[in-house]
Amino acid sequence: MRVVKNGEFVTGLVIAFALMIFAPVAVFAQQAATESFNRAAYNTLADATSTQTIPDGTRITAQNWQQYQQYLSLAMRAFFSGKYFWHAEPDFYIEVGPTRPLAPPLEYRQDTEKYSQSAKLVPVGEGAYTVQGYVAGQPFPDVEGPNKAEKILYNAYYQYAPAVLWNTWPGFQIDKYMDINPAVSQIIYFNLAHNSDPGYPRANPAGHGYFYSEWVQQLLPEQSKYQTALILLPDNPARGQELYVFLPSLRRSLRLSASARCAPIAGTDWANDDSKDGMNRIPTEFNADLIGEKKILALVHENGKLRGDPANFYTGHSAPFHKAVTGKWELRDVWVIDEVPKPSMVNGYCYSHDVFYIDKELYAVLQNEYYDRSGKLWKIQISNRTQDPVRGFKESSITIPAGDEPVWIYDLQNSHLSYAYPRGFTKVDDEVPAQLRDISVYALPSGLTQIMR
Repeated sequence: MRVVKNGEFVTGLVIAFALMIFAPVAVFAQQAATESFNRAAYNTLADATSTQTIPDGTRITAQNWQQYQQYLSLAMRAFFSGKYFWHAEPDFYIEVGPTRPLAPPLEYRQDTEKYSQSAKLVPVGEGAYTVQGYVAGQPFPDVEGPNKAEKILYNAYYQYAPAVLWNTWPGFQIDKYMDINPAVSQIIYFNLAHNSDPGYPRANPAGHGYFYSEWVQQLLPEQSKYQTALILLPDNPARGQELYVFLPSLRRSLRLSASARCAPIAGTDWANDDSKDGMNRIPTEFNADLIGEKKILALVHENGKLRGDPANFYTGHSAPFHKAVTGKWELRDVWVIDEVPKPSMVNGYCYSHDVFYIDKELYAVLQNEYYDRSGKLWKIQISNRTQDPVRGFKESSITIPAGDEPVWIYDLQNSHLSYAYPRGFTKVDDEVPAQLRDISVYALPSGLTQIMR
């Protein structure tokens, strides 16, 4: 199997972040005492109906953030608060800009208008629901009425996704001693059913009944080279999520047990269920609660040419936030959804609450808060978005909700972070090299047997 050469990215990351080790920061072994889940705390966020705003050009800093905290998610408040190892340092700031449209591609919107009447929610027990009759587009453009939270959650689950996308992803982990572990992977994601992209079948006959696949292969460091994870979401949610891994040391692939959904991916702070901004889990296994309709700041129109330059990342305790040169943060109307495991899953699942901030226009997850089994805040996740130039669409560029977002996750309890970002603009559909569009190799468990051949 052909592997892309990306050693230069690791070298660049090491150089860019090595200064953190020698920076005048207080490095200490911290086991942070985090806050407990408090549903009432979300009431302090600005309502989506609020007419108040923030002037363009406003800079939010470690010194003035409390003036604007109604527009900051609890995740961002935790970062600005200074309570945790990872926090906004004196030179850190985000700059506010105007709110701009963030719509999915035209074809997806057309499918929403055409097919949305066919989708319906069906209870599956323990307060969970599945969807029947879904074809393509957004299943529930009108979320009012009963089961509002479940409709929003399924809109995010079936958010726009290209028929196929590919990119290489540099990244790193940093611990509380400022030790940096860089890595590079390549990802290939397939939308195997409910596709809206022009020139591709609605449901790919080679997809074997799967809805979505994520193939992630480690390229660097050398000791992890060829290790490959495959996450599959069946089109029939009753089949359950499937997890596979190819281990180079064994030269074979393994299907992982359901408990592996809480296991870290390749030594990072992401569990398997955290992929796709937390949407890689099947909603039939969870209960959804709508906390509210709020307005928060997020970076969703980032400069795609600047977002991958390590010179534009903050270092020290503010790492790896992107500097203001890459883009301005916008006020976005969001659904705040609290997802909890259904009763039969509570004892064996890693999170007691996962709070999603779901953009009302794109239905992308912009930020997350994860609470551990005891209800303590454990991890926070931040995702940026950009617009990628594409061919074959009505638009000259599109926003990809998942698979194209620089994303980082902080383990607040253990003072650790993981970060990954796309190399340049992500390739979609016919822009993906032909050999990487082979579903039998890059989207099915049988393809794992071809690695290292």
